[in-house]
Amino acid sequence: MKENGETILEKKVRTEELEKFLELLPRNKTIVLEPTTTAINLAKKLRKNNKILLSHPYKTKLIAESKKKTDKVDAKVLADLARINFLPTAYLPPEEIMELREIIRERIRLKKLSTSTKNRIHSLLAKNGIKYEGNLFSSEGREFL
Repeated sequence: MKENGETILEKKVRTEELEKFLELLPRNKTIVLEPTTTAINLAKKLRKNNKILLSHPYKTKLIAESKKKTDKVDAKVLADLARINFLPTAYLPPEEIMELREIIRERIRLKKLSTSTKNRIHSLLAKNGIKYEGNLFSSEGREFL
């Protein structure tokens, strides 16, 4: 969309065509993304050569409250809001921060899995009346198990 609101390109892109379409986009443009499951991956690819804005889902009420809800209408509203510098945006951290967050999330997931597994072992032993004094997950405790 040009600064005067004139549409430059309007095209529906299928997921399997997306990679090829992204290569054809002009560089040094402002691109607005709705926060979806694929938005972060798209942002990573596009932010190298463009300014990426991630619309804030709760604050962009014009889209949510629109009577005619289609991707085409949503895209036009987002482009208009960005054009007049009125788009509520969500924070899109730098790639290094995103990578660190992924590592932390994975560590938390693994820690929860470890705790859950240990609790199940304790529960199985208790159900079967098996007692062990000490730490079940030390080398001696694992030997006992």
